[in-house]
Amino acid sequence: MINQDSQQQIDGAITQRLDMQQNADDQENQLLKAHGQNVWLAVALFILAIVLIIVLLFFLQTLLPDNKNLQSLLTAIGTSLTASVVFTGLYTTVVERARRRSEEVARTAQARNLQQVTATIVIEATNALSSQIQQRINAMLAEEATRLVSAWPELLPKDYFPPLNESNPHFVEQLGKTVASSQQYIFRGATARFVPSLLRKYAHDNIRCSVLIIDPRAETAIRTYALNRYIGPHNSKTLEDFQQDVREEIYMAIVKLFDLRRHFRIEVRMCHDNLFYRSEIVDDGAFVSFYVGEHRTLYPPTYFYTRTNGGFYYSAFHRDFQQSWDLAGEQFHMRVEMTQNDLEAFLLKIGVGDKSTLPNKIAEWRNRNV
Repeated sequence: MINQDSQQQIDGAITQRLDMQQNADDQENQLLKAHGQNVWLAVALFILAIVLIIVLLFFLQTLLPDNKNLQSLLTAIGTSLTASVVFTGLYTTVVERARRRSEEVARTAQARNLQQVTATIVIEATNALSSQIQQRINAMLAEEATRLVSAWPELLPKDYFPPLNESNPHFVEQLGKTVASSQQYIFRGATARFVPSLLRKYAHDNIRCSVLIIDPRAETAIRTYALNRYIGPHNSKTLEDFQQDVREEIYMAIVKLFDLRRHFRIEVRMCHDNLFYRSEIVDDGAFVSFYVGEHRTLYPPTYFYTRTNGGFYYSAFHRDFQQSWDLAGEQFHMRVEMTQNDLEAFLLKIGVGDKSTLPNKIAEWRNRNV
């Protein structure tokens, strides 16, 4: 609820400003009324005086009936005074009517001004009240978020990386930091095309790497991944082209991981799972990227779960990986003493193609950038 003291202060300010405006209007009306009364009194006294003078002149004229010149003069004076009375009455009536019209116009203007003042007061009060409401709502949301994090740490991730069509530097930085401080790196995904460069840049020597990827011979799994990741209205490639690109990425990742066998303990296994997410698990947590969603992007949304923040999901994805790892078909434990013949034998086993062209393809995959 909004603070009652603040609401009372706002209401009091509105009332005070309206009272001040009303008092000013009342004082002005009283002054105008008093002025009008004085004007009418002065006019009445003037007319009364003229009438008395006319009566006096008429009386004098009756007393001196034989003096024609004096009677003519008195008649002229009386006629002039009578005309003055008539003119004064007409003038006063016109002026008073004009004055009343002016007062009406002034009052209308005052009413409009009062409406504007009232509207300004209401707008200011509304803005102040809205600001207080927004501040209170923000405070409530912050308190609620803190309460949720403290109440259910098992269900909330520690970090989130939104979907993008280009690589997220913040995600790469956070993933690299966790890999650099870990003794084990676990990957479960489609092709592992970024894993070799990640290990080469961040991992310390002798880290144990367990890499679970799709078997390139698993048609359904390859097709599902290609549909989830690449198919869209602006793509010119066919589904078959995308599937071949996925297989090429798998072969390239295997070759580049094999070249790192002297620095890291790497084992690759293959599955036929229809993957809808990628998980990268380290000592401190799990980065989980979901391929599905309303908006398909090249780099999907990713959540980072740890043992303390989102521990429930961390354990679930770790267990899910272990079950798939134990049930995997093809296995390639990359030992230090292995040679390229061992690499070629494994690639031919998983359906890479012609043996005669394989050395050239391996050289091409080694030099390809991702």
